[in-house]
Amino acid sequence: SISGKRSERDPHGENEVEAERTSCSCESIEEDGSRGDGARKKLRLSREQSLVLEETFKEHNTLNPKQKLALAKQLNLSPKQVEVWFQNRRA
Repeated sequence: SISGKRSERDPHGENEVEAERTSCSCESIEEDGSRGDGARKKLRLSREQSLVLEETFKEHNTLNPKQKLALAKQLNLSPKQVEVWFQNRRA
């Protein structure tokens, strides 16, 4: 509702009680690492991951699928994360 409150039943199902809705910055993360509410968690790379990505970018500013997969495995990232990093770096 507009007031930010919602009705909930007590555990015994006898009375309705008003409960304040609270926002939580720690939404649950799905098994695949994505968030169920559409929000995204910002990727934080380690210093070593950043160095490897930068060095690879100096050699090749684009990656073929095999290179992307190998780099993702080496850095313990998903291929999509590597792909997006390269897209952002080219921009």
